Amino acid sequence: MQVMSDRCQTARPCDSGVMRVAWLYLGLVACGRVSFDPRSDAGVDTPSSAIECASDPRLLACYDFEGDLGDRSGHGNDATAIQVQYVAGRFGRGAHMDDQSRADLTTPSLDTTQWTFEAWIRPDMPPAGSLELIFDHDQRWAIMLEDQAGGLMFGCNSAVAQGFMSMPLAPGVWAHVACIDDGTTISAYVDGVVEAIGTGNGGGSTTVAAIGGNTPLDQEPSPFFGTLDRMRIWNVALTASELD
Repeated sequence: MQVMSDRCQTARPCDSGVMRVAWLYLGLVACGRVSFDPRSDAGVDTPSSAIECASDPRLLACYDFEGDLGDRSGHGNDATAIQVQYVAGRFGRGAHMDDQSRADLTTPSLDTTQWTFEAWIRPDMPPAGSLELIFDHDQRWAIMLEDQAGGLMFGCNSAVAQGFMSMPLAPGVWAHVACIDDGTTISAYVDGVVEAIGTGNGGGSTTVAAIGGNTPLDQEPSPFFGTLDRMRIWNVALTASELD
């Protein structure tokens, strides 16, 4: 890796229990806490062909993990997998990884001054005190989980900044995570809500990259324990509304 390491308040008095439930639901929708996705709500058997990867020129890499680690963006950022299992994912199938798994991008084309990383993750219970790399772009930026005293924390890390979320992720539960670097700040999002902000910029380069672990091989492995789905890397800093 080699890098340095409002909310809404729904308070509406109602005379009716039904109305209280209705207002609570509307408040959660407004906060982004409840959403209806006809593809995800249909179950894991929904075809992932519904996602559009190559149609957006801002996409540098796009993985749906439907049985391989091919890049659907058209930029050729395919990954070479070692002992990656394809299991039920958030949409269709996902890639399950552990300390025996690796997925390397040997010649990635990720050169950009701004970037956004986003993915669905379902972490397993990690070894105590572990540092897990969801994605590592060597000496530039990394996306990670760290088992801290307060729980399993999500973080974005660049060459000059880092930010860890303030609330722990629950093992075995799907979460949408994102890191956005606009050239000045790097922000960590969980389920569409910004949780941590750091200063600085990691930029991009053609150095080696890896999914689910550290790179290059002679560094500490830092494997990811869990399942990944719908991973995307953009050459722009997406807005919070675009992440939704």
